[in-house]
Amino acid sequence: MNFADLYAFYEVARHGGFSQASSVLRVAQSSLSRRVTRLEHQLGIELFVRHGRGVKLTSDGEALAARAEDLMRQVKDIETDIRERNDRPSGRVVVAFTPNSGQILGPYLLKAALQYPQLDIVLREGFSASIHDWLLSGEVDMALLYDPEPAAGLELTPLLKEPLLFVGATSKMQDLQCRHASADLLGRVPLVLPGRTHSLHLLLDRLAQKSGAQLQIRYQVDGTRMIKGIVEAGLAYTVFAYAGLYEEILAGSLTSIPFEPALHWTLALVRRTELQNLPAVNFVKQTVISEVHRLNDGGLWSGQLLI
Repeated sequence: MNFADLYAFYEVARHGGFSQASSVLRVAQSSLSRRVTRLEHQLGIELFVRHGRGVKLTSDGEALAARAEDLMRQVKDIETDIRERNDRPSGRVVVAFTPNSGQILGPYLLKAALQYPQLDIVLREGFSASIHDWLLSGEVDMALLYDPEPAAGLELTPLLKEPLLFVGATSKMQDLQCRHASADLLGRVPLVLPGRTHSLHLLLDRLAQKSGAQLQIRYQVDGTRMIKGIVEAGLAYTVFAYAGLYEEILAGSLTSIPFEPALHWTLALVRRTELQNLPAVNFVKQTVISEVHRLNDGGLWSGQLLI
């Protein structure tokens, strides 16, 4: 029996449905459904009765849920025992996120830290250039950055090679009638992008120079929510990763298409090397890596894992 499949079933049963479990776990419903279906096939039984309002446990499902709850409790006890063998994380760790990564990972990091009362996690949000300066000046201890520049005193750990998408208001994208985006398209439509020091802007500048195109930048906005609002209003198009767009895409206000050839940027964890042996800093690193793996497996954060 695949433990991940059993865990998916347990969470759906515990939360009363696929939609509720998907929302709490930040895992795509399709991923949970595949895992539960695979478990049903392996056991040769039906675990849920599916109906228009959701799902209901069968008698076999109720029996398995009870056994699974005991198992999950044992797994948690094992994890706690092993963690207590090591130095307990304590002290203050300042972690900086880009708006996209912070919205997704920040809450999980704080939740994981609740088990250590002596650990104080401080979160900051900013764009790549500012965060890089904070690291070099010692204002923050660790950060999540896209395509960070190597620098003395900083340790870079690549986490995820993430595909970038061309994004527009749904009605505007229908007018374009394009299945793929290209540097040529970026030279023909109005764009809204973050400022010139932002890693995304720098990446698109290099793409345009390589192809001989001229980016048609209508607006420069240093704010993710404002950028998405401008795009939803139909004033311009932008380039973004799926993890920062999934709510608007599911709601139907935004539509995205991939680049051809594919366009990527790399999410990396950056920490000051002088802090690499501190239990609190290592706890943050391992928690972030674990969450990126889980979100990638659930389909919310697409891309190629690099660690």
